[in-house]
Amino acid sequence: MKISLNWLREFVDFELIEKEMLRDLIICEIKEITNHPDAEALKIVKIDIGEKELNQVVCAGTNLKIGAKAPFIKPGTILPNGIEVKAVKMRGIESNGMIAGADELRFKTDKHAKEIMILDTKMKAGTSFLEALGEGYSSKELQNLFTMHTAEIEGCEYKGKYLEGVVAGKMIEGEKIEGSDKLHKGIFDIGWKKVQIVYGSVYAMKVGDIIPVALPGASLPGGQIKVTEFQGIKSEGMLCGDNELSIENNTSEGITRFPANTLLGKPVAELLDMMQSVIEVDNKSLTHRPDLWGHYGFARELSVILNKKLKPFAPKVTFPKLGAEVDFKIEAKEMVRGSSFAIMENVKIEESPQFLKSKLMSVGIRPINNVVDITNYVMVELGQPMHAYDRKLTGDNLIIRPAKDGEILETIDHKQRKLSKEDIVMSNKKEPLLIIGIMGGANSEIQENTIEVIFEAGCWDPTLVRHASQRIGLRSESSQRFEKSLHPDTCPIAVARACELLLQICPQAKIAGPQTNLKLWDPGKIEIEVNPKKICSKIGVQIPEKKMIAILTALEFECSKTKDGLKVKVPCFRSTKDVGIEDDIVEEIARIYGYENIRPELPHFPILTPETNQERVKKHEARKILSGLGFNEVLNYSFYSENDLKNALLSEKDHLKVDNYLSLDQTHLRINLIPNLLKSVHQNQKNFAKFKIFEIGRTYLEIDNFMPLEEKKICALISNTEKNYKKEIFYELRGAVESFLNQFQVGKFQIRESLTPPKYAHPKKCAEIFIQGKILGFIYELNPIVKKNFDLEGKIGVFELNLNELVKIGKILSKYKSMPKFPGLNIDISVVIDKKKTVEEINKEIKKANNNLIQKIELFDIFEDEEKLGKDKKALAFKISLQAEDRTLTDAEMAEVQGRIFENLEGISGVIRGK
Repeated sequence: MKISLNWLREFVDFELIEKEMLRDLIICEIKEITNHPDAEALKIVKIDIGEKELNQVVCAGTNLKIGAKAPFIKPGTILPNGIEVKAVKMRGIESNGMIAGADELRFKTDKHAKEIMILDTKMKAGTSFLEALGEGYSSKELQNLFTMHTAEIEGCEYKGKYLEGVVAGKMIEGEKIEGSDKLHKGIFDIGWKKVQIVYGSVYAMKVGDIIPVALPGASLPGGQIKVTEFQGIKSEGMLCGDNELSIENNTSEGITRFPANTLLGKPVAELLDMMQSVIEVDNKSLTHRPDLWGHYGFARELSVILNKKLKPFAPKVTFPKLGAEVDFKIEAKEMVRGSSFAIMENVKIEESPQFLKSKLMSVGIRPINNVVDITNYVMVELGQPMHAYDRKLTGDNLIIRPAKDGEILETIDHKQRKLSKEDIVMSNKKEPLLIIGIMGGANSEIQENTIEVIFEAGCWDPTLVRHASQRIGLRSESSQRFEKSLHPDTCPIAVARACELLLQICPQAKIAGPQTNLKLWDPGKIEIEVNPKKICSKIGVQIPEKKMIAILTALEFECSKTKDGLKVKVPCFRSTKDVGIEDDIVEEIARIYGYENIRPELPHFPILTPETNQERVKKHEARKILSGLGFNEVLNYSFYSENDLKNALLSEKDHLKVDNYLSLDQTHLRINLIPNLLKSVHQNQKNFAKFKIFEIGRTYLEIDNFMPLEEKKICALISNTEKNYKKEIFYELRGAVESFLNQFQVGKFQIRESLTPPKYAHPKKCAEIFIQGKILGFIYELNPIVKKNFDLEGKIGVFELNLNELVKIGKILSKYKSMPKFPGLNIDISVVIDKKKTVEEINKEIKKANNNLIQKIELFDIFEDEEKLGKDKKALAFKISLQAEDRTLTDAEMAEVQGRIFENLEGISGVIRGK
């Protein structure tokens, strides 16, 4: 939202001075004036700037006089328009600086642009120009003050930046250039001299017109103006249309023509009232402040910050007791909080006066006509949206009712809006006229022939307005304000202000009858008991009670002393949603007192080492280990669709369904990482034959408790679609799991056949990871049904781990074991055995042969072939490492251990191959 700092001066008495640009200026006194030998319009001026010798400048000022004091700009100073003042030679005469005119310093003046700024001051030459100006605030200072005390300001813009060097010029002569179809030349009087300008035929110019003339040196959006030639004819400037000055909507014909009594040479920025500094307010910081959606709200804040008096917002208009008035009926009371109407007669629709257009343009609103502009003006001035109806088109009988399903209304932006019964409209007996709180209809808008106007200001339910705005897909300046929860007491004031403005700019208009007011809702008077000592404790600084009362009173809160502290009554414009509890009062006092005045202090308590978040530490450690094992991390949403969970053979009853889901792909909170991970596999298989991926994330299992069971899980998988890949992917994955758990230092663990595999796992190729008496995960190949459901190919192996349980186990450090001093021996054996026998059972039988000498058992091959081995048989090949701590093993010892191994395996129906 945009706020004009100059507009605020109508309500708070303060000077707006761009101090940063004037800091280096000093006062000079003119001592001597002589004519320039080579330029009639220039003077050589000797000035006193407080130094031993007089300073010399060359000046074109038309009001120079000995003894006059004026602002002097030293060489090296940057002017507001960005031009640097330098020591130069002007037609061979040295000029060391510059005597400034008011327009060059962005001051308003009743002089033309070539007159210097004469100062009425007794201050000596050489003293600071700012001291002569007295107290004032720059736009940058005000920007910082608002940010510190009220709301964040995103930036500040000077609206007249493209009008500097542009003055009012009167056309004295004009003719078409011979041999050219479009070019003309004219002589223009700019006050202190006459200039010749070549111009085109875009605008119909005639002798006597006073229009904007850009002089050489002016910087327009299209570039800098220079003296140039067209077909050999010298042009000393440029005639400017509205679009060339970035004021496109100032006039309907495209070029501004000033009245005949306009002072020639006067800066156009001042004539158009565009010497305005406008701040851009961050809308997010105003969400809770309905009173700050207009200039008067910011003026109130500024008056408190600067400790200045706020002028009351009291329109001076009297409504007759008898006459025409609006008769309206309410059929949708849930929407209406309050409303106010007034009828104006003898209205003439025309272009708004310049002051009104300029203010609207400064805050980004396009001028349309005097009546519509007034409604927009009141909205940005007071923060209360308004609407104007053509009385002839609407009649005096208005109804606030629900729209009919399928009812069509063309809004004033000339778009067809299809309404439903959930939308609320203002209508007459025939048709809808306005979508309440959002936008008016084209069927009742103000037209060129309108002579009777109904002004309306309403206060509507903020929630219903917001829902309607979202449903229709239209968010207007009005709806933004209504959504913030306005107070109905503002409606009559807004209508009175609109009538006052119309009477001011359209004197023949008159008020047709009494003001019609309705109030159906009132938040009531909010009174808050506060304790000054508690307030000081919360803010962290001692603020006198008297100071607190002064701050709150300035903000229009009413304060009265009680036995335990203060009773604070909240003003109506802050009572709708903003201030309601003691902490709100604490904030009001703290922000006006100034957060910068609260000295930061270290807390007075023992400093303890913060507790380490072990879950986060373990998560980073797991991520690092898996990355080292060649896995790439993927990140997925915590939601998936009903179709995804069914494809993964998961039960829907275990899931929490999202009520306000964003899309059909995100309807359920995940209880497993598998579905989204498999979708990632589907995407990656299009580009890679083999890859490893993992994800670490939370799952949310629906249980009978109030909240779901949240656990952090690790899920990793290997995908291989290579045609020549013959290995069992299960064992490749098992190796990765063993390496991960060893590096994660969980201590002893077992990987054994799972008797209850998850449904999404292969029923015959699934193992459980057993640590400290708990099943903490699974290793498995993917169930073929799931693989088909997700349209996957090749071999896919998966392992899952419960990270929360791994964190509880903690880090189990291995005991140090010295390097073996004696060499070891390896035995390779292959045994044919029933398929039902697990590797774990076989390992136990091998270990029984000699638990002390057998150090490691490694399965390195599995072979299955019914023709060669028999039905339900498999061949397993093991590498067994033998080693003693105190001696080198002999062949006899190795043979003895080998024999016992054979006996043990034969004892469980195993057949040793190659024996």
